[in-house]
Amino acid sequence: MKSKIAFLTSKEHPHLIEDEKSLLDEFQRKGIEFQIVVWDQCDNWEQFNYVIVRNPWDYYIHYEKFVRVLNDIHHSGAKLVNPYTTLIWNMDKSYMLELMEKGLNVVPTFIIDNFNQEKFEELLLLIKTNEFVIKPMVSGSGLHTYRKLTSLSSEEMNQLCDIFSGQSVLIQPFIEAILSEGELSFIFFGGEFSHAIKKTAKKGEFRIQAEHGGKVEIYIPNEDEIKEAKKFVDNCGYECLYSRVDLVADKGELKLMELELVEPQLFFSWDKKAAALFVEKFISSTL
Repeated sequence: MKSKIAFLTSKEHPHLIEDEKSLLDEFQRKGIEFQIVVWDQCDNWEQFNYVIVRNPWDYYIHYEKFVRVLNDIHHSGAKLVNPYTTLIWNMDKSYMLELMEKGLNVVPTFIIDNFNQEKFEELLLLIKTNEFVIKPMVSGSGLHTYRKLTSLSSEEMNQLCDIFSGQSVLIQPFIEAILSEGELSFIFFGGEFSHAIKKTAKKGEFRIQAEHGGKVEIYIPNEDEIKEAKKFVDNCGYECLYSRVDLVADKGELKLMELELVEPQLFFSWDKKAAALFVEKFISSTL
């Protein structure tokens, strides 16, 4: 079956990032026609059979517009990968509460809708931690992500109120192990484990993203770690061709930091078999 695919990206990455090159090469090797499309620069989604979300890494800045584009694709007849319902569910970090309610091992997560100082102060009294992390419910690349002591100064309180007033925010206890052990990312394609990487923050920083100086290295997990990561893929309740499970060790347990099902970097460069597995799972589930 001949099929035309669009890889969804942003204008900052018009050819996808370098890490995706092996994925494009594998689709080409299989003879599958594709086109790389900037997400807000197309008005004819009907020309595509599938739209694979890869590097639209500015979507959270233009969230409402991005959702409208996904809706247009969904109703055009083209099939989104991951599926539309998966993307909409995963873009809003309230999914963390759903996973907690299912009994999965998640870093304790609290949400404030329509942020104000009174609600914030009440929540800080409930959080049993000396430090916390706060970020918007829809975010990316560590933007507006802050690590603070619960004993905030009045200046810090005013700063956070200025930044988040009226927004929905997510608050979690700060996990010290992120500084010493880093964050582990487990990548799955079609529910099958592919590879894992370890991300560590640079000295003086807690955010592990490359934009903030984070370092990446290959990680070889044991079977128990893979099983723990797979629980989140198997029990999230949503279909996904690709998934990245970001975990941190906390008091001897692996806990979920984020389940990335929208546009995660999948670190193809770190495993030479990863691209082939992605394409194999795509073909078997769609074509």
